[in-house]
Amino acid sequence: MMANPLQSVADLRMSEGHELSKDVIRAHVRIIEDALASPGNAYTPGEAQHNELLFGAALGNYRLQEYRKARSHAMMLVNLDPTNSNAQDLLASIKEAINRDGKVGLAIVGGLAVGAAALIAMLKK
Repeated sequence: MMANPLQSVADLRMSEGHELSKDVIRAHVRIIEDALASPGNAYTPGEAQHNELLFGAALGNYRLQEYRKARSHAMMLVNLDPTNSNAQDLLASIKEAINRDGKVGLAIVGGLAVGAAALIAMLKK
């Protein structure tokens, strides 16, 4: 029996605020993305079910911290349905997470550079 991608979206939506394991989220995302990528699928871009799959793919990838994939799906959805406030909110959250991760990454790199410079200075003495 083939998994139902719309049920996977519903499961992801209903679990917000509750912890699902990364493996369970990953399985749902795989089902959803396979349905979106399947040639000849029954989901027409811009129609409600297709939009729901895009939202589910964005939400699942966001929860997996796969922010670039999440942003891609959310942007596709916002382009197809600019009035979708859930998609706009999710896209804003994704962008915040990308910015936050980028700042943390820069702080780590900066800290490593300072540490390396201090070590070199100590070794030269």
